[in-house]
Amino acid sequence: MIYEIKKNVDKGLVTLELFWDEPNLALAEEMADRIPLALERILHLEGYSKRFVDSVISSLKISVSPHGVVASVKHPIFPFLEAGTKPRTMKELLGKVVPLKTPHGVVFRKVTEKSLLLGKWKRPGTPARKFLEKAALESLAEAIGRVRMEGEEVVWKVSQALLRLIRSTKG
Repeated sequence: MIYEIKKNVDKGLVTLELFWDEPNLALAEEMADRIPLALERILHLEGYSKRFVDSVISSLKISVSPHGVVASVKHPIFPFLEAGTKPRTMKELLGKVVPLKTPHGVVFRKVTEKSLLLGKWKRPGTPARKFLEKAALESLAEAIGRVRMEGEEVVWKVSQALLRLIRSTKG
C-alpha cells in the first residue's frame, strides 16, 4: 500500500513526504496528530533541551491528503541533525592563528597550506540522525493500529509495506 517515501533536506528546511496508493484520509489525519508527539518524544530521549525541542516542534508543519502526509521542519539547525554533515577540511582557517586548549594551557598554531594538505585541520562530520523519518514511521505504525481499516488484506499490505520501509531506513 505505501509506495513512496521522499526526504528533501535544504538550507534550513527538512521535508518528508509519505504517500500511499489507496486513499485513507483517516490514516493521514491520525498520522498528522501523532508526528509532533513522536518527534518531541524522540528529541527529548536524545537529550536535547526543552527550548530546542519546543523550537523544532513549533516550526513543524504538516499537510494531509487522502493519499499521504507531508511533514516539514523549517529550523536553522535541524537539517544538520536530520541529514548529518560530511567530513571536510577547514580551508577557511588558512593563514590564521588558532588557539588550542591542551592539558598544559593554551597553545597557538598557525594554519599553513602544508598542514591542510597533511589533513591536520579536518572536521569529522556527523551521522544522519533521521529524527523526522523515525517520528513519521513510528506515527504510521501507531496510526495503523488505531484506524479501523476495511478488510484484513489492506491491513496486511500496510504492515508489510511498513516493515519494508523500516528495514530500508535503518543504517
